[in-house]
Amino acid sequence: MFNPSHSTSETDPSDLPCGSESLVKVEGIAKRFGDNRVLDGVTIDLLPGEAVAIIGPSGTGKSTILRVIAGLLAPDEGEVWV
Repeated sequence: MFNPSHSTSETDPSDLPCGSESLVKVEGIAKRFGDNRVLDGVTIDLLPGEAVAIIGPSGTGKSTILRVIAGLLAPDEGEVWV
C-alpha cells in the first residue's frame, strides 16, 4: 500500500528496503479491476540520476503503475516508497 510516511523528506534513506538510496521503490505491486489483473507482483527500484521508460501495448498497466506510484490509486498488494 502507498505509504506517505516513507517520503524522502521524512525518512532517512537508510530506512528504505535493502538500505538503498532509492528515489522510488515499488515492491510486489498487484492491482485488479474486476476479474482483470492488470499488475501482478511489479517491483521497480529507481535510483538518483536514472532514466526509465515504461512501454507496452494498450491495457498492460503502464498508466496504472504510474497512478499507484503517484498515490492516486491504491494497490491491492505491495508497497511504494517515495
